[in-house]
Amino acid sequence: MKSSQRLFFFGALSIALFACVFFLAILPATRRRDALLADSEQKRAALARLNEVAAGSARAQAKIAEVRRRIARFESTLPAARHMNDVGEDIWRVAQANALQAHTLKTSAGKRIGTYWEQGMDLSLAGRLASLYPFMVQLERMPWPVRVDRINLSRIGAGEDMQVDISFDVFLQPDPIVPANSVANVSIEPR
Repeated sequence: MKSSQRLFFFGALSIALFACVFFLAILPATRRRDALLADSEQKRAALARLNEVAAGSARAQAKIAEVRRRIARFESTLPAARHMNDVGEDIWRVAQANALQAHTLKTSAGKRIGTYWEQGMDLSLAGRLASLYPFMVQLERMPWPVRVDRINLSRIGAGEDMQVDISFDVFLQPDPIVPANSVANVSIEPR
């Protein structure tokens, strides 16, 4: 009987010892490990988001660099503001070469947009409608950027002759030599 008591006592002591080790050592260590794993997973997710943002930032920087290259290429095609008279005379010559009678070419006040000037121009022409299309194609192919804002056509008499009023913008490089208010001083009348 003593041996069964000893065995029972030893079994109870073993169970108590196991319970103490489990509750005092294994369970807290498991909780710490689970907390560290959760924290590690949270940090991995944050790192993945940070890598996505960094990759997006690199893509954005590449796009910004591409836009800057395109802007520089665009600006390199712009005539200097001091050559505004030459631009006006070239447009005048193209109109006459297409059998259009140019009445007036006037500029409005230019405005600065970013690093370039947008110079508004009004051109009054007369001639056959068939001559207008080649003129517009040549105007578009000029060595500087042109944006047509408005075209008004009106028939002169009963024939094919038309009166054409065109408003368009020419883009120019700002010129430090030419004051900003003198860019719009181009007016060409027939001689």
